[in-house]
Amino acid sequence: MVKRKQILGILGACFAIGGGITWLFQQYLSSALLWAIAGIIILKLNKTRTRSKR
Repeated sequence: MVKRKQILGILGACFAIGGGITWLFQQYLSSALLWAIAGIIILKLNKTRTRSKR
């Protein structure tokens, strides 16, 4: 079964690749938007939770 983090990682990679493809076709605003979404997903995945020692 695919975990939620894996799905978000794959989705973030798809947004980043889509941003690169739209950059090649000189659609700068849409590529910046796609890269921003990919960046938000990466930041969400990199959150670290502090565990209590109890």
